[in-house]
Amino acid sequence: MIIACLCFRICDVDAAGVLLVKANPWDSTISRVIPYESQRPRGNYESGYHSYFITKRGKQFSVENALIAKKISLPDRNAYSNLVDQSSLASLLAEKSELEGVVRSFPQAAQHIRGSIALLDEELTKYNAGDRKIEGKWLNPAEYAKFQEDLKARQAAEQKRLAEYRAATDRRIAEEQAAQAKRLEEQRAAEAEQRKREQTAEEDFARAKEDFAA
Repeated sequence: MIIACLCFRICDVDAAGVLLVKANPWDSTISRVIPYESQRPRGNYESGYHSYFITKRGKQFSVENALIAKKISLPDRNAYSNLVDQSSLASLLAEKSELEGVVRSFPQAAQHIRGSIALLDEELTKYNAGDRKIEGKWLNPAEYAKFQEDLKARQAAEQKRLAEYRAATDRRIAEEQAAQAKRLEEQRAAEAEQRKREQTAEEDFARAKEDFAA
């Protein structure tokens, strides 16, 4: 029996993790726990029945897919670069709960997973102490308050800039339309004046012709 592979939030081929491996495809008992630093794509001439990994020391190894009971991807400090409210904390809490569940279900994997749980606990401790994480950097409450003030100021300045840009654009369009309307009016006036001169010339020519005939 082949048990489907279980992956957590970070399932990139480059993520570090732990393999729970069975002795035989039909077994349900985990015979080996193998940590890996990253998973690499299968090469053109490598078997599609295996998955390929790299250890922390750079050694490559493969495991038959049918023997992989679970593949657990582990988080790192860069996984949660922004922790500012409960919604941004939700995925961290969910991952911590999942990892703790794995440790309960598979105690033999605990030594490879507890470090990641401890890492998440450190993040939670800082958050619960009032610190907030912005783009990977922790800010204390005073720093975060200043960050928010600066952010609001930048947003206000940007909104002002956009409003001024829109106003300038509207003025430019209005001026262009007014100039176009003026050009059209002048053109119509010039055409009317030209028609008047032509009509006057025709009338003068007609009178001259009559006077000559008389």
